[in-house]
Amino acid sequence: MRILFLHPEDALGTGAWSHFRWDLIIDLGYASSSVYEDWNSRSGTRVLSIFPCSADTQGYRWISQVLARGRGRLLDRMGLDWWEILAVGMYQDLYALYLLDRIRPEIPEQAELFSSRPHLFSKALADLLHCPLHNFQTERAGVWRIPHMMGESRKLRPEQIVEIALDKWDPGFRVRRCFSGHRRAHGAEPVTLLPSAYSNVTRIALAYARQLPHRQFLLATTRRNAQTAPLPANVRMVPLAAYAKSSRGTGAEIRELQRAWREFAQEMCMEVAGFRGADRTAIWAQFPNLLKNGIHIRDAWENLLQCEPVRGVLCGDDLNHYTRLPLLLARHRDLNAVYCSHGALDGGTLFKVPYARSFLVKGEMELEYLQRATKIKADKVIIGAPGENPFHRAKHLRSEDGDLVFFSQPYEVEQGRGDEIYREVVPVLYAVARQTGRRLVIKLHPFESKQQRSELIASVLSGQRDGIEILSRVPPEEVISRAWCGVTVDSSVAVECALSGVPCFLCSWLDFSGMGYLQQFARSGAGQVISRASDLEKIPDLVRQFQTDSERARARRFWHPVDPDQLERILFGHVQPQPESESFTTSARQASLSPLLRGPESLFNKIAMSRATAQVVNRMFYPALGSMRYFQSAFTSTVSVVTYHGILPAGYKSEDGFLDDVLISAEAFRAQLRLLKKHYNVISPDRFLGWIKCQEELPKRAVVLTCDDGLLNHLTDMLPILHDERLECLFFATGSSLNDDPVLLWHTELYLLLRDAPLCSKSFSFGKIEFALAGDPDQRHALWLQLVKRLSALHVAERRDFLNQAAKCFGLSTGWWLEYIDSPSLRRRFCLLSQGELKQLSSAGMTIGAHTLTHPVLSQLTDSSVRSELADCRRTLADCLGKPVWALAYPFGDSGSTGAREFRIAKEAEYDCAFLNVPGNSDPDSMRYSFPRIHVNGSMSLAVYEAHISGMHDRLRNRFRTSAA
Repeated sequence: MRILFLHPEDALGTGAWSHFRWDLIIDLGYASSSVYEDWNSRSGTRVLSIFPCSADTQGYRWISQVLARGRGRLLDRMGLDWWEILAVGMYQDLYALYLLDRIRPEIPEQAELFSSRPHLFSKALADLLHCPLHNFQTERAGVWRIPHMMGESRKLRPEQIVEIALDKWDPGFRVRRCFSGHRRAHGAEPVTLLPSAYSNVTRIALAYARQLPHRQFLLATTRRNAQTAPLPANVRMVPLAAYAKSSRGTGAEIRELQRAWREFAQEMCMEVAGFRGADRTAIWAQFPNLLKNGIHIRDAWENLLQCEPVRGVLCGDDLNHYTRLPLLLARHRDLNAVYCSHGALDGGTLFKVPYARSFLVKGEMELEYLQRATKIKADKVIIGAPGENPFHRAKHLRSEDGDLVFFSQPYEVEQGRGDEIYREVVPVLYAVARQTGRRLVIKLHPFESKQQRSELIASVLSGQRDGIEILSRVPPEEVISRAWCGVTVDSSVAVECALSGVPCFLCSWLDFSGMGYLQQFARSGAGQVISRASDLEKIPDLVRQFQTDSERARARRFWHPVDPDQLERILFGHVQPQPESESFTTSARQASLSPLLRGPESLFNKIAMSRATAQVVNRMFYPALGSMRYFQSAFTSTVSVVTYHGILPAGYKSEDGFLDDVLISAEAFRAQLRLLKKHYNVISPDRFLGWIKCQEELPKRAVVLTCDDGLLNHLTDMLPILHDERLECLFFATGSSLNDDPVLLWHTELYLLLRDAPLCSKSFSFGKIEFALAGDPDQRHALWLQLVKRLSALHVAERRDFLNQAAKCFGLSTGWWLEYIDSPSLRRRFCLLSQGELKQLSSAGMTIGAHTLTHPVLSQLTDSSVRSELADCRRTLADCLGKPVWALAYPFGDSGSTGAREFRIAKEAEYDCAFLNVPGNSDPDSMRYSFPRIHVNGSMSLAVYEAHISGMHDRLRNRFRTSAA
């Protein structure tokens, strides 16, 4: 089978390839389906494009999953992640790999592949299919490229050519800095930094600056394109080049990052198919140079922040690494880091990590898109456009007035066939304009060449130019102010037309972006969708039927002005340090206050990772790997031991995430067990014991189930599910279960006491323990953690006296805790198994292990007390059950509560093995009394759960720690 890849700059009927017969032609650009139908008819060959004409955003979700794999691997001396900074800017190339993977099934094995000329897409497909590729034209090199470069330069304005040359030959400002040092601001009054690389970014940033005329702003431009005049009186403009520094001293750091990049790239090529495709097509070839220049740019921004009194950063483009860097540096310095998209919508939110502390959106439409694209907390997003609607003066003209405006776009930049799009759209619009006695205005994008578009229009209309005007570098509000209607594909001009009350029509058959802009515009009423070119003829009727909403309704959806006082608080107000945590992590505030949280693991075995990284890992990276069944192949331990703490019983209403996250729902438990049965080998506790004693071999991907604390719901809620799934579990119970009276774990009772106590100003003292009870829940959480450590050292009777006296002091009634026993659902949630109930659990086929007599923090006890907690618990449980008790689970089980002394005493107490509550690799010889376990909590999704089971999560966590160190 002979297949031709047609380069976007080549036509089907011209060139050497037109003389051959093809079985399939794949266009590496995009045009409408009618164009391909015409090509099919003329060539007698099936023609298709690699670009799907759809609103599917999965391609960009896939990009996010690929990018997530590398986050945290390329950290510089300041902790900035250069993979995160640079890779997001390469999203178009990555999107191409996604498209290639989608079209790959169309190409059979052993096909003969030809390309009209070399192209990234055709090379990638040939590499993926392991087929040779023949090019009709070869890449021109050296002086032979000069004619081509001259031809391309005709499409650009002189200032654009200069801009491109500077970007290419002086990206790190090492030359420009020599001529710009005198242009520094040397300010004294606090300013908000406005970084910009483009005119559109500058425009939105200055619009916000105008809302606070009494405040000072510093516009720092990375390119001439971002410079503008005149400036508001409260804005000073400087080139970033003025703050660039010598490259001395950065060589070692750059070399180290480039070395880390090579190692990382090699590893990624082995593990991630998408990355292999990118590497083979040389997408990453430029990465080492980007790293080198990026460090120079970073140093320039850092120097600016040191030299100028910057209070915060307002970034209008965090996809471009030139302007993303100051946003990250602002977070690094605890400055106000605020983001506002310079366009109507920001498709980059589909795959980039949002690092700003606050997000300014212009209306409900942008807010809805942001929430669809990414999960940002609602309190971080502020609806506030920069001032009054700039289009409110644009008067909706009478039907006999106004221009028909086609808002063009640089289709070729993203592989579009601009000539075919113009041939399809412009003649119809020209006919409608002539029919209605109007001008056809072609409004060009700043990246389009007026000369090139003029030549194209002359070709499309056979030289007719009467009644056509081509506009370039004219403000859109000026064009819209005299528009009868607008026509575009998915440009943000649709929103600007809506704000002016001007009808705008969206050409959906030409929407190839995959970012969902057109659909969001249509959903919000910013434009009316037209599904094929012939329907453009209906524009006069559609305009007559057009009914605009009230100006107030339009403003609410698209442009709701910001409150200046609120904007001032966002940009210049004091920044409260925020904990870098997620449901995935331990609260940094708790970690700083609690002695229990010292060491590499927290009390609840959660890892320290940035919020943005945790979001990407949990919500995108792990689900993507799970869908590819990666975790089963990544399983590296001999056995994984999983630990639960119980199930939230039916009828219990959880309202305390701090307390209840340690338990999971019955539905989640059943789903996890079924996943284990499908992809892993769940072994019985007895078989695990045989392996510990070197008497038995284990199957691949072996998993053992354990459960701590001996709560009543283990019998009432967990056991039925285990029986249904025909699985066994090792349950660890405390000595408190050796009586028949319903009781709570003492540290749980302490938590409930502190939580339920009314606000008061009393202090409480008990021996050497003295404290006052605060009203803030976080402070009570921290106090609880401290008291657990202090009270662990007391005798059990003294703890009971403490609890009784504290409850009385803080106004709780006598027997206040009885409600947790009398209510059936509360009892199953909080109460421990009684002696009889523990025997029932054992008789049902479950194995019982020891969890100490009273569940203290063992590190706070004397040697003799630790020995009593461990040895006495094993002996009394065995006497009660009439069975040997061979396993121990340390209470809390982290490095702050358990260590070498406890391991030694566990061995002396004649246990066969003992378990921690932290993850790690399994080794029965060296870790028999410090065996790692995987802790399951209620916030885990199924994908996150499997990442823990396989050990992937542990490896990723260790990599973050190594990078942080």
